This record gives sequence, structure tokens and C-alpha cells, in this order.
Amino acid sequence: PPLAFGNVGSDERTVLEKRYWKDIVEKVYEEIGMFEGFDAHFEELFEVFRTEAWVLFPESAHVLSSLKEKGYRLGIISNFDSRVYDVMSSLGIYEYFDVLVISSEAGYAKPDLEIYRYALEKAAADPSRCIHVGDHPENDFHGPRALGIKTLLLDREGEHRSLNGTHRIDNLNQLEKILEDF
Repeated sequence: PPLAFGNVGSDERTVLEKRYWKDIVEKVYEEIGMFEGFDAHFEELFEVFRTEAWVLFPESAHVLSSLKEKGYRLGIISNFDSRVYDVMSSLGIYEYFDVLVISSEAGYAKPDLEIYRYALEKAAADPSRCIHVGDHPENDFHGPRALGIKTLLLDREGEHRSLNGTHRIDNLNQLEKILEDF
């Protein structure tokens, strides 16, 4: 099931998020072989994915900076957990974003239309004036499009060139040109 919890406080959400990921990691290790000391290993792994496990694609910081300089409002809709704030800070991109919506806080997860509605409401944005960029056809394309949001599929590996009617880009550098024509 998606990482979305309805109407819980932040302390309870933090516990639920960690339990969610621990269940997933336990299932992986049960398939390949559980070991003594798993709990300590999980704690370390959980923290590694708070900051150290992530890198930006080469063009990301430049594109975000350029878009902010041009006055665009930027947001994130993520099915990740509250560690995303730490991830963004450690990558030096937190300050570029005006609106952050994560599934565990919103109570909805992509591809549910409600997470996109929630983000639009939080941003006080008109869907016809928004562009959603995502890298997963099911989670990031059809939902926002159904609400009237222009969608772009970020397809770095060219895996989805055959999807008819899908507007796709190979990297974020292409986004600036698209916005000029928007």
C-alpha cells in the first residue's frame, strides 16, 4: 500500500513512516536471508536514506535556480516520507520550493487524484497554469492530467518513447524551453 496516513499527528506519523519502511526492508531480507543485528542495520540504513543516499542529476540545481530567478513557483508532490525535508536540505534545493506535499502528511498518495487536488489547494493554483513533471507514467502522468494540469514525463532512459499522447522530456534542461511556450 502507499505511504499515506490520514489524520495523524507528526509524532505518530514519524513512527508509522519508519514502521512502513522497516516492514519493506524486512521482507527483502526475509527473501535473501535475515541476519542477527537486523534492527541496528535497519536504523543505520534508515538514516543513510535521510541524506547520504541521494545525489542530484547534473542539471537539476541549475534548472531550479533558473526557474526561481524567472519567478516561477515550484512545488514537490512526493510519495516519500518526512525525511524528504532533510534530503532536500542536504542536496541544497529546499529553498527553491514554495509548496511541498508528501503522501504521509497529505493522507493521499500518487496516483490518487486527491494528492494533486490537495497540492493545488495548498498552492492556491489554477490547474491550467501548472505543469507537473514526474518520472513514473502511472504515478505522475495520468492523475494530474485528469485534473487539467499539463504533464511532462521525465524519461531519462528513453523507456517510454512508445507511449502515445505522452509529453516527455529527456532531462530537466528541456523544461525551460517548454515553459517559454506555455
